[in-house]
Parts: sequence; structure tokens; C-alpha cells
Amino acid sequence: MNGSEAKKSSRTLECETFLHKVCSRQDGGQFYLDGSFYELSACCHKNHDFEKPNQDAGIIIPLSKTECLLVIADGMGGHRCGDRASKIACDILRDEVRSGNNIIDSILYSIEQIHEEIKELAVGAGSTICVAYVEGNTVRTFHVGDSSIVVFNRLGRIKYQTLNHSPVSYAVASGLLSEKQANTHPEKHLLSNALGIDDVYISVGLPVEFNEHDVLVLMTDGVTDHHAMDDIFQIIKGKNLKQAMSDLVDNTTNKIFSPQSASFGHNDDSTAILFRLVKNN
Repeated sequence: MNGSEAKKSSRTLECETFLHKVCSRQDGGQFYLDGSFYELSACCHKNHDFEKPNQDAGIIIPLSKTECLLVIADGMGGHRCGDRASKIACDILRDEVRSGNNIIDSILYSIEQIHEEIKELAVGAGSTICVAYVEGNTVRTFHVGDSSIVVFNRLGRIKYQTLNHSPVSYAVASGLLSEKQANTHPEKHLLSNALGIDDVYISVGLPVEFNEHDVLVLMTDGVTDHHAMDDIFQIIKGKNLKQAMSDLVDNTTNKIFSPQSASFGHNDDSTAILFRLVKNN
């Protein structure tokens, strides 16, 4: 698609979108942000257990014609606790970043407030959170827990990846475990950091520059439990993001129910946001 065709079929990102149902989909299509041309797709897919609520949530927050926030949260605690925690995370963040204060300060302050409010539930609930702040052609990340943010370049090389707050992820980062070993490790889901549970710390990334055809991906562990990073890129490359998201959801479901899959039977909620720079300004 050339620049004139893009302009005819695109718009600015105007509508806030909240993801937190049995299956919430948002195919944001193509739009302009700070003069650059982007593509967006998001999905929050409930687990396949009819009796369990969806404990994932996500939100897409336009801030201006040059800025937006992409957010996912994965609640923990069982019963109705986890879904309350992830919704609290999205609600507080949305309200705080619209307060007119400095955006970085607002993100950090809201995460601290989320932590305190979940603790006040006093029901053993917790949540992860991943925030991607997109400003023009840069992205900056903030996260707590084991939900992941990755930036792929057009060839599939990982330009940037958050480090999950878990002993197994630290072992992978230090070379003690391979990614394949980590995927089947019995303590894979043990977290060292989560909102609402003990003291919390926030990992803040440096700004990362987007180049044309780079893809930003936010994922809860319901996605990453079933896919290595290279597998995720192979699913999304060469496709519009609406189709890529559909294939990612289908592939995740197939792995849950396939006895040949290493992650067979791991039935969890799965949430992802895909965000691609199609044409730079």
C-alpha cells in the first residue's frame, strides 16, 4: 500500500477499547499516529473452562494524535478475585493517565495505586501488568510480573524484550536454562513480583525506536506458555494483523488440546495486542 492509499483508508486512533469478556476482539485496522501509519489488532480470549471467569484484561488508550497506551493485565487468585484484580489495574491506569499530569509519572503512580488497591481487597488476589507507551515512533515499557512485551524487526530479530519477574526467567537470562527447558519447568509459573502481593517493583525500559514493519507484541502467559518467540513471529509475519491475531488464537487453542504439544492441557486465558509500524512519516 502506498502513502496516498494509506491516507484514504486510515484515521487517527480515537476510541478507547477495554478487553475483558469471554472473547473480546478489537481489530483497530490502520491509523495514523504522529504522521506515521500503524496497524493494530487485540484479543482477550477466555480459557475453555466454562465455570472459570476470564482473569485477563487489556485496554487501548489513545492519549493524543501522537501518543497511545497499550495495556494488558493477568489476574491471579482464583474464583472472582483474579478478574477483579486485572480490571482494577486497567481502570486505575486509564483514569490516572487522563489526569493531565506527566505521562511517565502517571503510569508509575497508577501502578503503585493498583498494587495498594488490590492488597486492600484482602482476598489473596494479584495481577501482572504490562504497559507500552507509544509516542511517535518510539515505545517505552513498564511491567510487573510475567506478562511479556516484545519488539520484532521485519526479519524476526528481537529488538527488545521484557524480562519476566520469575526465577525461571532469570535462569534463562543467565544461561542456566534454555527456552525449551523453561517451557516445561515445574516452577515456570512461580512469580517473584506481582501487583497486590508483598512489595512490588516496576521494571521500566528505555525508549525503543520503531522502524518500518517492526511489530510490538504484548502477551499474557496464556500465549507465551504455548509459543517460543520465534514461533510467534512466524505466525504473524507477512500477514495483516487481523489475520495474524486469528491465527495466533487458533494456534494457541490447538496446542491446548493437542496431546502432541508440550503445553497440552494448560488451559489459561490468553490476551495479546499486536501493533505494527507500516509506514514511517
